[in-house]
Formats: sequence, C-alpha cells, structure tokens
Amino acid sequence: MSDAFERYLVEGKPGYLPRVGPEPREVIARLHAVKGLVSVAHPGKMRRDYLVEAMIADGLDAIEVYHSDHTIIDVVRYQTMADAHGLLVTGGSDYHGPNSGRDGTLGLVGLPPAAFARLAERAAGRS
Repeated sequence: MSDAFERYLVEGKPGYLPRVGPEPREVIARLHAVKGLVSVAHPGKMRRDYLVEAMIADGLDAIEVYHSDHTIIDVVRYQTMADAHGLLVTGGSDYHGPNSGRDGTLGLVGLPPAAFARLAERAAGRS
C-alpha cells in the first residue's frame, strides 16, 4: 500500500488529486466559533511539518503526539513542537472499527494522564 501511495497518490504523481474543501485556517476558525478544540492528526504520517507550523500560526490548539504509527523520534519532535508553542497534545491508536486494518490496535496507544487532564480542562473551559 505504501508503494502505491508513493508511486501514484502523492503530490506530483499521476493519481494525485488536490485537496478540496476549506483551508485549515477556515476550519480552525469555524471550530473555535463553536468552542471546539482543534488538533492536527498524526503529523508523523503526513511528514509535512510546514503545514503543522502554518496551522499553529492559524490558531491550532493541539498536536497528536501519541499515535500508533509514530516512532519515538516523531513523539519527541511533536512533543517539542507542542511545548515550544504552548499547545496541548492528543493521542490514540487510530482504531476505526472491525476490519479497518487496525483491529489489534484499540487501546494500545493512549495519552499520558497529565496530558489528558490538560486537554479535558481546556475542553471544559470552552463549553
């Protein structure tokens, strides 16, 4: 599957389609308007830190630091980025239900209790 993505589906390849929809800045603003918290999902899979930095400038609240596909290097990189910008961190196993290709990952990756407490506290303050 990763070979197919690299050969055909990434930017500049024959099967690539540009993203359609609102820009991240607009999504962040809309979610903030309804008191939501915004986290970028699995940035270590995207490998586009310049997009994460742009979202931080647009008001991003959190970065998914803990993810089943993140290496320890990814965890350190995104935790450092979150700390440098005063952002919350999120995490999870990326489980999408039975037959999702991640059947054995439910609960394997979580969020450290202190990070969860900060996230819950901030969310409660938004309601």
